[in-house]
Amino acid sequence: MCEDKDLRVIVSKWDDSEIYIIAADNVKKVYLHDCYDQYGQKIDEDEAGDYSLKNRSCDMQADMLQKGKEIFGKTFEDVELDNSLEIENAEELGLKDREEEINAFIKQYEEDEATYIECEAIQYWDGQNNRSAIIGGVEEGADYEYAGKELENEILKEFSNIESPEYNAGVAKVKGEKYSFMFSQYANKNFCICEVTEGSKDDEE
Repeated sequence: MCEDKDLRVIVSKWDDSEIYIIAADNVKKVYLHDCYDQYGQKIDEDEAGDYSLKNRSCDMQADMLQKGKEIFGKTFEDVELDNSLEIENAEELGLKDREEEINAFIKQYEEDEATYIECEAIQYWDGQNNRSAIIGGVEEGADYEYAGKELENEILKEFSNIESPEYNAGVAKVKGEKYSFMFSQYANKNFCICEVTEGSKDDEE
């Protein structure tokens, strides 16, 4: 099965009996703030823990205001940013004539100083929402981690010898010597090749 693909095995962080085989090529290194949670909502910079002007709970904005005050004067410490990271109270602060220059400074500061948290994830459509299968340890939203090498090798060796699945109503189950492999044509399983459960072809249905 899938001889032309580089395969990996992932395990749920919350239930070690929830195991999936995935195509390694589908796993991408992405910024955590570009991922989606289980409800299809974008993980924002605050949730991701980025050091960014978009994360209002970190110190970066205070650091930027201090630096900007040295360039644009004391009133800069009262600058307020909109969601696009542009000054929204320039006229109120008497800085309207320098608004373009200030916005360029803010943009450059973000580019130079921001640190974005990266993660490994499979981005997919589950039939209703954008979703991310985030693989990792401490990352916000990470639901999976890579299986240990011994377990992974055992599962993939057995997987390479099973018969091709025959689908019935969008699903198929193929039993091996120790594991069963559940295939699905439904979108909510788009992130994986199949689900793996313990149970051999010798077990009773």
